[in-house]
Amino acid sequence: MPSFNTPGTNPDDFDAIVPVFSPAINAGTEFLQSLPEPEPIPAKTVILEQGQRPSFVRLIRTGIVKITFTNEQGEESLLGLRSEGWWAGAPLALLDMPSLCNVTTVTPCSVTSISVDQFSQRLMQNQRVLRHFISSQCRELMVEQKHGIVQGCSASERLNYLKNENAHSLWRTVDPSSVMCQGEIAKLLAITPEHLSRLLHRRTAAKPGTGFKQPKTQRATV
Repeated sequence: MPSFNTPGTNPDDFDAIVPVFSPAINAGTEFLQSLPEPEPIPAKTVILEQGQRPSFVRLIRTGIVKITFTNEQGEESLLGLRSEGWWAGAPLALLDMPSLCNVTTVTPCSVTSISVDQFSQRLMQNQRVLRHFISSQCRELMVEQKHGIVQGCSASERLNYLKNENAHSLWRTVDPSSVMCQGEIAKLLAITPEHLSRLLHRRTAAKPGTGFKQPKTQRATV
């Protein structure tokens, strides 16, 4: 079992390899029958708006989306990334609640849209869709719990976790640095770009080749 540099976690623990920063892929969406055909959505498109009740539940088929929160001063926080197999807005549809966050496509995405009025019926009528949805929500709970733990660590330890989780994740993941610039990675880690630069400089000085490579394109290879 790989060694992790996150304090308070044993490398043999189950939760030591739950991905926090790298979007995990919940495969199998191609086997979900009776759903509307996916549609292409360009990068930088808001598919779920903060403070609004969704009209549609969006199942991400391909691509990467980001979850952000904007405070009253207009400052944006990057809360996480999600990928294939994530159901955007589904809990809100079931609970009839407005969204706490924005969800925006980072890369071009393929998305299946299901109207909120039909979503519950779709779940009840198709056991395979229901199982996939429950699996997705269980994963989401694990990621959110682990995220809270890792956010309590130092910036250096959060960076170490990001560097390790792609290779040692429970699930297949996408490297955020393949689709985001260094400044956006800093937001993901909840640190300033300047502090991230210092941390990376120390890492590369100690071990060359451990910095981030800038993405060549905006499309992730999943």
